[in-house]
Amino acid sequence: MEEDRGEFDQVLREALEAPGIRRALRGAAQVVTAEQLRARAFGASALIAAAAHAEYQEYVRIREAARLLDGGRGDRRSSADPALGGRGQLGAALAVLVPVLGGVAAAVFLLIGYGLRLFGAWPQFAGTLVATGWATAGIAAVVALSDAVGLLAAAARNGAEVSAERTPDVERVRVAWRAALLERGMLPYLHGQLPQKRSARVEA
Repeated sequence: MEEDRGEFDQVLREALEAPGIRRALRGAAQVVTAEQLRARAFGASALIAAAAHAEYQEYVRIREAARLLDGGRGDRRSSADPALGGRGQLGAALAVLVPVLGGVAAAVFLLIGYGLRLFGAWPQFAGTLVATGWATAGIAAVVALSDAVGLLAAAARNGAEVSAERTPDVERVRVAWRAALLERGMLPYLHGQLPQKRSARVEA
């Protein structure tokens, strides 16, 4: 359950926002507050969670199966090419270094070339430096653009991938567990913590 504390907190927030609970809290403002209810619910998390134990076990089972399946795919990708990770790191380093070094070299060539032209020294050599500088700048720009396109494509692929914890089967049992936790665990507990004369008329 520790792994799903965030989910528990979201369901608790949803329960505290339920119209019946909010009305009851307004009527019991001098007796109990929303923050006090939240603290009590966290203190009784095991009791509340037990009301949806069957749904939670099913959620954990389906989620773990999806993780194992996804992990198996990752292992197959890794074993297919053991050097892929090393080449990927080298490629990432080159993707950063090439445009930077190219830009620096282009700036140096252009600075020296135009400086020589300004003083009228070695005009042929100055022209060569200027041409080389612009060519280097062009190459650096093309490489930088190519890297940017590659990063955007990778981001698009990653965004399109469905994580192991958000497959349709996992999402279905997750929603079922959260609904059971809310209806059979959280709301009854919160109502029990409210003044009885008020909560008797409260609808969740």
